[in-house]
Amino acid sequence: TLLRLASARRMIRASSRVFYLLSSADTVVADAAYTALCGVVVADDFALLSELAEKSDDKRLPMLQLAMCSAMRNEPVNVQYALAKTALDKSSRPSVYYPLLAQSATPEAIAALTQAYAGPYKAAALDALLQVSSSDVADVLLRMAAAEKSVAQRVLPRYTELVAAGDMNRVRKYQAYRHGLELARDEVSRRALIGAIAATDVYQALPVVAGYLGDSEVAMVAAEAVRG
Repeated sequence: TLLRLASARRMIRASSRVFYLLSSADTVVADAAYTALCGVVVADDFALLSELAEKSDDKRLPMLQLAMCSAMRNEPVNVQYALAKTALDKSSRPSVYYPLLAQSATPEAIAALTQAYAGPYKAAALDALLQVSSSDVADVLLRMAAAEKSVAQRVLPRYTELVAAGDMNRVRKYQAYRHGLELARDEVSRRALIGAIAATDVYQALPVVAGYLGDSEVAMVAAEAVRG
């Protein structure tokens, strides 16, 4: 469709038409317009996107949040954070702006989302924290896993990814993975962390990995790691 084409080619000039079609009485057209939004918006559209998101139903809110992030993607991260924080401080639906906080990935944004996790929008804050691309959020996720076993299965795979992508040396990565493994209870997290520990190739890794050879759930990955 033309809307899909406009979005894919980032046809900014089409934005006014796309915004107009959001209110179409034809549900198919309106849905297509919401889907196309993220490809045609720019920073100047943020105020309108914010207004729409504040009034949106749960079905279309994710598309508006995606559009807000897309609109601000080329702005400096401190600008993204400031805009999101200002908007959520005034909003009756602060969780609307959590994805933009996550995209900015500033220390202040991580702190704000961590604080939000203790509030009434806990699930939305967790979703946002898992989207933060900065390794600075790894310690936050580890603390969450330690405090609540029920969320460990969700956060530890992401924690493992962030540690792997971080600029720590091998010994510090080994230590970080060990901390995660001590909290891991599910098979997916344990397998990932055992493999990650082995990949650090520090001398401390081998006896730790070998200790799981008798654990039927993760014995195979442990054996592969020992064989190296």
